[in-house]
This record gives sequence, C-alpha cells and structure tokens, in this order.
Amino acid sequence: MITSNFFPMITAPTRYSNNNGTLIDNIFCQFNYEMEIKAGILNSCISDHHPYFLVVNKINPPLKSPKYITINTYNIRALSNLKEELNTIDYSNILDLSLNANPDKNYELFLETLSTAIDKHLPTKIVKFDKKRHKKSDWITSEIIKSINYRDKMYKNLRTATMRNEECTILKQNLKVYNAILKKAIKEAKKSYYDNCFMRVKNDTKRTWSIINSILGRSKDKKKFPIRNDKRQ
Repeated sequence: MITSNFFPMITAPTRYSNNNGTLIDNIFCQFNYEMEIKAGILNSCISDHHPYFLVVNKINPPLKSPKYITINTYNIRALSNLKEELNTIDYSNILDLSLNANPDKNYELFLETLSTAIDKHLPTKIVKFDKKRHKKSDWITSEIIKSINYRDKMYKNLRTATMRNEECTILKQNLKVYNAILKKAIKEAKKSYYDNCFMRVKNDTKRTWSIINSILGRSKDKKKFPIRNDKRQ
C-alpha cells in the first residue's frame, strides 16, 4: 500500500480481547500538503470493534492581495503621434540659445517639454501586476511566453492525474521532455540577445561594461561610508 502512496491513518488497536489487542480495521488514503487529515478511535462498548473516524479538511492557500503597477499605454498610432508632435516643436522658443545660457536650465526645459508630450500621447494607467507580462527580460519573446504557459498547463494536468497509473507516467515523461526543450530555447534566446548587444557595442568599452554589470546585477549606486555622529574630545 505504501509503495502506491497509500498511508495508514489508524495506528492503534481497534479490537480488544481478554488477552490482547489487534489492529484489523484501518483507513488508507493519499494526501498532499493542501490537505489536513485527522484520524482517531472512539472508545465505545457497542461492539468488540471500536469505531474509528477520519476527517479531511482541504487547506486553501492564503489569498494574496493583488499588486498594481503604473504603466504607459502604448500602441503604434500613439507613438507615431508623439513623434509627429516632437518634430513640430520649435525649441528656439523654449530653450535659451544664447552663449551665456545655463545648460542645466535648458535641460530642465527640454525634459519638461518631452514629459508633457509623453503624458499627452502615452498616458499612464494603473493595472494589476502580471509577472509574465510586466516582469520579463528583453530576450524573452512572445513564443517563449506561450511555451511557458503551455508548460504550466501540462503541470496542472499532471497534478490532477491519478497517481501510479499509466496516464500519470506519460504526463510526467512529456513534461520532462517539454521542459528540457523549453530550457534550451530560453538559453539560446538569451545567448543570441546578449551576443547582439555585445556586437553593437564592441568598440565601446564603457557600454560593454554597462551590459556586463546589468547581467551580473551590479548596482550603479556607490556605497557610502557611514558618518559618525559622535564627537571625540
């Protein structure tokens, strides 16, 4: 029974005689981490076999509050309208083009003009966070996302299949093969993406190191030494 993932829930004697007690009544079941099982024996003289019970409660995982993020609405038409407006702006009426102009002030004016145009044509909106849509790397393609969704669907089918039968064995093997193919496709897509990135900046050492640091997850922020507040005499 145990080799088939069936475990005994009753582990004490259920029938007593004058000289000994025997466990001849039992309950075997399969369970997983989402199930809470309680079993026991009731002391009763209605029969020489004590009644026993099994209570199964399915534990639902705690619901997490959905995360929301702010994104820019984007489509080809909106982007085209933004480019058209930026091309028609007369920056001579906005920026100080004199020799004594303050570059910081001109930068602020340019940034304000650009931000106003972006807010107009690509307004922001708050949406529910989707890790497969909003938290993806540049090298992940739509085909890879479809493959990931299909892999997850295969895993769900495996979870609902009956253990220890031919169907379950086939599902496990198919998932193993498909997951290996998917990992290889992801690895190749990532390699191809960074190969192209390095090729574009092969003569620029600074940008090359910028790509390397992004791969390694290195932060651009420099660590500051702590400042001592106490004053020594």
